[in-house]
Amino acid sequence: MPYIDIRDLTVAYGPMVAVSQFSLQGERDDRVVILGPSGSGKTTLLLAICGLLSHQNGDISLNGRRIDHLPPGKRKVAMVFQDGALFPHLTARQNIELPLRAAKVVQSECSSRVRRIAEMVGVEPLLDRRPSAMSGGERQRVAIARALVREPDLYVLDEPFASLDPLLRHRMAQEVLEIHLRLGVPFIHVTHDQSEALSLGTRIVVLCEGHIRQIGTPAEIYDAPADLFVAGFVGFPPMNLLPIERVPADLAKECHDLPRTPSAGSVVVGFRPEDVHVEPGGPARLLNRHVQGHEQIMVFQWDTVRLTARMKRGKSLDSESYGLSLPHGRLHYFDHMTGKRL
Repeated sequence: MPYIDIRDLTVAYGPMVAVSQFSLQGERDDRVVILGPSGSGKTTLLLAICGLLSHQNGDISLNGRRIDHLPPGKRKVAMVFQDGALFPHLTARQNIELPLRAAKVVQSECSSRVRRIAEMVGVEPLLDRRPSAMSGGERQRVAIARALVREPDLYVLDEPFASLDPLLRHRMAQEVLEIHLRLGVPFIHVTHDQSEALSLGTRIVVLCEGHIRQIGTPAEIYDAPADLFVAGFVGFPPMNLLPIERVPADLAKECHDLPRTPSAGSVVVGFRPEDVHVEPGGPARLLNRHVQGHEQIMVFQWDTVRLTARMKRGKSLDSESYGLSLPHGRLHYFDHMTGKRL
């Protein structure tokens, strides 16, 4: 029996279905990341799992226990909100204690658990401060401590690092990962940041308009996208996607073993920017180039299409024209009509 077992969960706001027949099974050591654009139903899904939003259909079980009929306080699910949701008039200590006081935990046990969790998350020096005297990162640490102190069966995190600067976001993500490994309790983490998803998750669920587009490991999502949406959404820069008839002739000869489409539509060919090999002299013209740390991203015009390449920063680009090829790159094929991977 899976530790996390969600079956056919459907959540609607009146006639509008926000999450449709969502199913997910996971084990205790899983870190599930829900990845999708804004408005895809990610936060709605978490609120339904926590019991803060009613659902129209489906079952939710945790650790062998059916919870979808229980009120939020009985579900043993702890949520970390995007803005922390700390009470401004309470100190960090009082905010962290709230779930324990609601559960009527005795004072000695309450104080012991708060100290232990505060030390684990690194907020001991903040315990007597109010949220207004903390930075954004400090407030999120206190919010995480408040979730941890409950000792739940599941943690759910709703874009908890979205308001932080990139360096702090990376640091906080690593801290959450270390906490998960230490406690051995699964979490479901919502984000629209694909780099965060690929680095944090053991399993990724790609969600779009309330529907699951793909579930898999980070490698599976990146290396074998299930459809055109996943191929275009996961990866930066996005995958080059071209109808087969628009692939330049010199590049089209590298499209071997072209699959047949199950519909009347044509084939869309996809390849990652890092798989494009660039050499001086050829039919492609460099339109722009920008450096991102140790990498450089280049956009080329070749015939009527634009192609993106990614390579190490040290490679010289001082020619007027370039040849592009895919000597070792993996090609992906999709049905143009259905969008499905072939």
